[in-house]
Amino acid sequence: MNEMIQLDRWIIEGAQHLWVNQSFQQADLIILLDVPYRQRVTQIMKRYVLQKAGMEKAHYTPSLQLLKKMFEWNNDYQNYERESILRMLEPYKNKLQIISSKKETKAFLDAAVIPLK
Repeated sequence: MNEMIQLDRWIIEGAQHLWVNQSFQQADLIILLDVPYRQRVTQIMKRYVLQKAGMEKAHYTPSLQLLKKMFEWNNDYQNYERESILRMLEPYKNKLQIISSKKETKAFLDAAVIPLK
């Protein structure tokens, strides 16, 4: 992590936000994808069905046990992790972009200074 954040450009996925905390100070921009609970439930179900039907690739075998774990993660995020993450990011609010919908994602990407490929 220390070597990476010394580079000119980097992107870190923050699902494991506790260990990437040191990168927040060095970041030029922090993006938090914070979609509503129901939307996450719908996306979890959609992804499971598409993967089971072989219409979406997965790097794991979709199973009911894994689906249950995804719902548990979603509940934990909503009830515990979300507020903790928002508090953790409070000192960086001047470089924090919270995106809560597809419309906001599109607007953000459309306004991006550097075109994304």
